[in-house]
Amino acid sequence: MPSSTPKRMDKHKNSKGKKKGGSIWKKILAIIGILAALMVIAVGIYLFTILGSLGNLDPESIVKYDQTSLVYDSHDNLISSIHGIENRIYVPLNQIPKHVQEAFIAVEDVRFRTHPGFDVRRMFGSLLQNIKAKDIVAGASTITQQLVRNTVLSQEQTIDRKVKEIILAWQLEQKYSKDQILEMYLNVIYFAEGAYGIEAASKTYFGKTASELSVSEGALLVGIINNPHRNSPFINEKRSLEKKDQSIEIMVKNGYLNAEEGEKAKNEDITFAKDVKPAYIHGYFMDMVLEEAAALMNVKLDDLYTGGYRIYTTMDKELQEYAEQLYAREDLFPKSPASGETSESALVVMDTDTGELQTVMGGRSYPKGQRYVLNRVETRRSPGSAIKPLVVYVPAVEIFDYTPVTFIDDAPITINNWTPRNAGGRFHGIVTLRTALSKSYNIPAVKTLDEIGISNGISMAEKMGITFTENDHYNIALALGGMEEGTTPLEMARAFASLGDRGSYKEETAIRRIDDSHGKTLYRSRIEKEQIFSEETAFLVNSILQTAADTGTACRLQGMQPAAKTGTVQLPPDIDEFADINGNNDAWVVAYNPEYTVVVWMGFDKRTIENYLPSDASGSSYPTEIAREVFLYLYEGKEKPSFQKPIGISEVKLDKKSLEEQYRVLLASALTPDEYVVTEYFKRGAEPTEQSDYWVVPSAPYNFRVSLNENENPVISFVPRESFAVYNIIRTTGEGGQASLVNQIRNGTLDPVQWTDTQVSPGETFGYYVIPVHPEMKLGGEAVQGPRTDVIYIDIPAKPLPGQDIWDNIWDWLNPRNRQDDDNDTDTDTNTDNNDDMNEGSPEGPEGDPQDDTDADTAPPAA
Repeated sequence: MPSSTPKRMDKHKNSKGKKKGGSIWKKILAIIGILAALMVIAVGIYLFTILGSLGNLDPESIVKYDQTSLVYDSHDNLISSIHGIENRIYVPLNQIPKHVQEAFIAVEDVRFRTHPGFDVRRMFGSLLQNIKAKDIVAGASTITQQLVRNTVLSQEQTIDRKVKEIILAWQLEQKYSKDQILEMYLNVIYFAEGAYGIEAASKTYFGKTASELSVSEGALLVGIINNPHRNSPFINEKRSLEKKDQSIEIMVKNGYLNAEEGEKAKNEDITFAKDVKPAYIHGYFMDMVLEEAAALMNVKLDDLYTGGYRIYTTMDKELQEYAEQLYAREDLFPKSPASGETSESALVVMDTDTGELQTVMGGRSYPKGQRYVLNRVETRRSPGSAIKPLVVYVPAVEIFDYTPVTFIDDAPITINNWTPRNAGGRFHGIVTLRTALSKSYNIPAVKTLDEIGISNGISMAEKMGITFTENDHYNIALALGGMEEGTTPLEMARAFASLGDRGSYKEETAIRRIDDSHGKTLYRSRIEKEQIFSEETAFLVNSILQTAADTGTACRLQGMQPAAKTGTVQLPPDIDEFADINGNNDAWVVAYNPEYTVVVWMGFDKRTIENYLPSDASGSSYPTEIAREVFLYLYEGKEKPSFQKPIGISEVKLDKKSLEEQYRVLLASALTPDEYVVTEYFKRGAEPTEQSDYWVVPSAPYNFRVSLNENENPVISFVPRESFAVYNIIRTTGEGGQASLVNQIRNGTLDPVQWTDTQVSPGETFGYYVIPVHPEMKLGGEAVQGPRTDVIYIDIPAKPLPGQDIWDNIWDWLNPRNRQDDDNDTDTDTNTDNNDDMNEGSPEGPEGDPQDDTDADTAPPAA
């Protein structure tokens, strides 16, 4: 009989198996749960660690990328861009065309406007593409992620960096709008060729701003960024154009362009700017700008290249380019007679009123591939005679009341065992200050500095911006430019600009304004002037230096109407190696007016027996020719300015004759001929008051006498009333007879005059009178005559016939009456009493009667 027990046992067995299987699954699920929990905890810890390492996103770190600094000229036109490794020019989004923005969105991040900073859909899509290709063929980074990666993260391919990128992208989206993020992105992304950001890329590839980009050009730029070094049109133009077409197709696919617009964009011709000028042009001026900007911003020079500054300079770009053309001309620069090497030169053109530098040439050419080279406008050289106005004549006029007609004796002098010489070795005697300075005579300058004191000269020149050493204070040769270290073209420009600006000093500058990349002004130049000497002094010295430019050492500038001073430094003859060389070391000219101050220096960087200026390369030659070219350019078709006469200056007409021959400062008279009238200027109160007595109608002489000497020849004598007059002695034959000029006498003094007429015939009567004539003054083409004397007649005894004397004596002896008459006979001189005056040398004064002869008669008409 079958038992029921096994059945129950089997059932029990099955029940135990089921329990055992269920527990395994529970264990598996538990393990999975535990693992999941551990994974969550691990991920949490990882994320916590990542977040901890990230900290808070600093928005400023996003925008603190290197930016290219831009330099503008005086008219706010872009001159140059300067940058470090990254050439980046910030541009706001509203200056980037919409079609260019859309090109980047279509190609790089089509869901940019909707995602939270990362695109999950794109992540999985790119993951599948990469798995299929078994390589990284597609990227998942959004525009926001790319911005983060390019600004605050590295480019390493790690999970940590990718997670950080996603987190920071999300944070960035919480702080900035989509437009702000897109603007930052377009200013950060790299386009090859050193161009960072769309503005730099646009200028690099197309020579235009981003605002001018076409659809096709924008698409080409998008095609570069995926692989800049392979896709740059300057590296592979064909590939770049292919990438451009692909970008356009993507824009069409995503609805940013229709098919027709896409085809049109593909077929658009693109012109690349491969001939763009180098960024660092006008090197000498740029060097000065950057050095000044670094000082103003209190930053290092390198910081200027990455700070995104907008530097607005004082440069006249057209004038700068013209100067560079001038300095490329070989004919304007002398060559060394020994080596044939062309000399170097420096040029400064400064705004006289503001001190703003318009043009700077620190050499004939700026070395390619270099920066901050030797700038000769800042190199110290001996100024030669160009220093004379600053250290000698300005203080003499300002402090010691010298005038343009102060007389200085140009005669040999020795001071402290030093004997200065004039150029050419000549002495000119007594000259006026105007002549001494305009002709650049050396000895008058030395004498004047010695009279006013070296300390006064240096003190004034220092106020004008010239730097001196301690030894300069004891060197009288300073009057001729003998300085221990010399001066620079920049110093000379600021000093002479003080003269051109009516005695006002100001520092030079090359910068008007500095802004940051967003347009905020960080610095603005202010003109600060200091009156260091009077307007009257400035005007007087300017007037003299205008003479130098017209008829003096700078006469090549004639017609340009500036004031000017030249300077030439000879090779030192006391140095053996130069003892037998006739050449020069430095040549200068400074020419200025109320608008511009121009300084030109020429020479060699190092003085050697091989390199020196020829003897004809003086300040009045090559440097003045360059200055002339500059002024011709500046005033082509324009009216040249003049120095305005201050109210404290008097314009006076002087008599040139008295000034140059008598060394007397006298006013011209109403009769002074125009050619003998000199216009001169004086500070009010210093004008001469005495009038010249030369240009007057001469008066008749007084004490006019005619007598017979022992030879029975007429002796004519008189006393002149004017020393300058010429006295014509007129003789007539008998009363009313023919008159003729028998002599002209110019005594040159007021001493008595006596003349004997030996050309008379015995037994006749002659009349004599004197006409005073002005030696130079004419009226109607005829010499001006003064009133003549009365006529004095005199009988010339007849000579006796042969033997007549014997019979006369016998007759007189036989006739007692004749003997009595002889005893009472008088001298044949008709003016015996008056001759005593002549013999004693005591003539009557001008108020006396011209002559008192009782036998005088009315004179016949003048000869």
